[in-house]
Amino acid sequence: MEGLAKRRGSLEGQREWVKRRGVELEERKIGYNVRALELERQRFKWMKFSSKKERELERSRLDNERLRLQADRMILLVRQKELELDLRIPNASPNPPSSTSH
Repeated sequence: MEGLAKRRGSLEGQREWVKRRGVELEERKIGYNVRALELERQRFKWMKFSSKKERELERSRLDNERLRLQADRMILLVRQKELELDLRIPNASPNPPSSTSH
């Protein structure tokens, strides 16, 4: 009888240990899931931030290109005006005729 009681006690103790261990493992699993969700949230937050910065960078690149093209256009306009002036100057007489002739 005594041996049977010891075995039952031992079995109950093992069952309790298995239950406790199962609860511990479940808690650990939940902790991992919580951490995974936190990491996923951080990843989405980073992706949102990164996308915003990428759009800002692209907008700045386009603005820089637009400004460069405007500057090039202005340079071409100045050169065109210079050429127009150069073409006008040879048509004008370099020495105006004097009112007295020799």
